[in-house]
Amino acid sequence: MSLLHECLIWPIEMPGLKKIVMLSIARNAKLSTGEGSISIQRLCVECGISDTAIRKFVHDLEVEGFFVRYPGKRGVSYRLTLAGRP
Repeated sequence: MSLLHECLIWPIEMPGLKKIVMLSIARNAKLSTGEGSISIQRLCVECGISDTAIRKFVHDLEVEGFFVRYPGKRGVSYRLTLAGRP
C-alpha cells in the first residue's frame, strides 16, 4: 500500500465519489512502481459505491490520465501516472 500516492491525490479537485475511488486505487498501488491490481467488487466494498458507478469512475479516471490500465487478472490492473496532479 502507498500512502504517498494517496497524499498526492487529496489536493486534486474532483467530485467526491470519484476522488474516493481514486484514493482507493492509489492506496492499493505499490510504492516503488505505482502498480497495483484491485477487483471492481473490492472497490465497491471499500468505497461503498455501486458496481456501475465504480466502472464509470474507473473509466473516467483512466481517460483523464491518472493511471494506465494493462491486461492482468480480473478487475483493475494499473500503473499510476497521476497526470492530473497539481
